[in-house]
Amino acid sequence: MADMITIMNTIRDNGLAEYGARVPVLTQTNLSEVGSAILQYPDTTEQFLSLLVNRIAMVIVEAKTFSNPLNILKKGGIPLGNGVQDIYVNPAKAKTFDPSGLQLLEIKRPDVKVIYHTMNRKDQYVVSFTKEQLKQAFVSMGDLNNLLTATINSLYSGDNMDEFILTKNLIADSITKGLMKNVTVGAIDTVGGVTSLVKSIKKVSSLMAYANSNFNSYLDAQPAVGGDTEPVITWTPKPQQLILIRSDVMVDISVDVLAAAFNLSKVEFLSRLVEVDSFGTAVNTLAMLCDESYFKIFDNEKSVTNFTNPSNLTTTFFYNHWQTYSVCTFANAVAFSLVTV
Repeated sequence: MADMITIMNTIRDNGLAEYGARVPVLTQTNLSEVGSAILQYPDTTEQFLSLLVNRIAMVIVEAKTFSNPLNILKKGGIPLGNGVQDIYVNPAKAKTFDPSGLQLLEIKRPDVKVIYHTMNRKDQYVVSFTKEQLKQAFVSMGDLNNLLTATINSLYSGDNMDEFILTKNLIADSITKGLMKNVTVGAIDTVGGVTSLVKSIKKVSSLMAYANSNFNSYLDAQPAVGGDTEPVITWTPKPQQLILIRSDVMVDISVDVLAAAFNLSKVEFLSRLVEVDSFGTAVNTLAMLCDESYFKIFDNEKSVTNFTNPSNLTTTFFYNHWQTYSVCTFANAVAFSLVTV
């Protein structure tokens, strides 16, 4: 955890002039005095808690907050609106040269594909501080540390855990609904089985780097996107490929062997590898390989608001996280799943 003195004084530096006038600089010996000053006036207390949660919270809980292992799949935020339009233009097709020039005015429109991704998550996390809790916490640095860390951590850890679950559900839905290709493999309870899985991943990885329509599911998703009959021709260079593997599967696979299969150094490969405990309801899936543009996960809204209830001397914080969870079927994506009998 960050140093509590630094955090408290950072809050003071970011507060209004009135806050700085009322609350002294925190040292090793005046915590009780600082606490009394903060709690003496309701507006000062509210400003302290608001600044704490909005600006300082992640500094406090950085080391203890649950981290979403699939955070690498997120694409950032959407500042306005609640939807994203994905556009892909297929490579142009050749035609025979016409020396007569009669086709000069012929219009040949590009083969444009469009997919829309809309916001589909609106979650809120709520936590409250009581004035009595704060009074007790200002007795020692350790008590204050524990209260602030535990309470704020509950907001962000809860959100990050849900993000992880929602992302795994997105993967499972994509597999079961045919929004990514599926390669079946045999059991991996033997050395030969593990070797076969690695070879399958290596083969697909190599073929993904060439222009083709074999590893995207655009046509499979057509009932949802308009009935187009022309496949998407695309390719994914190896440095743009991501591999997700179940942790129990990675136990039997050498990272060096996988890195060699991708023709990457171990360090480079580890930046493209994500381990997960499962693929949600897709229980037979062992791994997946995809273009880094396949996942469309955006933050539409992340904000904290607070409300002070004078009747019971509590301040309640409402952390809102709205997101878009979707996939782009223009992009290559392949699941490697056990053969089912």
